[in-house]
Amino acid sequence: MSKTLLAAGSLIIIIATGLWLHSKGRPLHQVIFSLHKIIVIITAVYFGIQFFRYIKLESIESWHTTMIVLTSSVFLIVFVSGALLSFDKLVHPVLQWIHRLSPYLLLLMSFLTFYQIRR
Repeated sequence: MSKTLLAAGSLIIIIATGLWLHSKGRPLHQVIFSLHKIIVIITAVYFGIQFFRYIKLESIESWHTTMIVLTSSVFLIVFVSGALLSFDKLVHPVLQWIHRLSPYLLLLMSFLTFYQIRR
């Protein structure tokens, strides 16, 4: 299976479990929440391994580094906003907005980054 498709598929599963979790409302359903977190952690590790392999094995261009840093930054935004939203007292409309939009930006950035690196 293509590494780009695997990365995109894992992000789509993260978005799907996030939407499923959102549809259940608060308090958060612990099984769905745990599944969502596990998939996020596995995906983060996978992305990290792929990026470090690329950096180690290839002659890296500066714009590839920029794409990797931007994608990693968006992943961090998604992760931190999700962690903050898991606490009932920290639910803020701006934070919810950021967490609802940033996964789609991450999906786009990840696809572009993996696509450009693999070319």
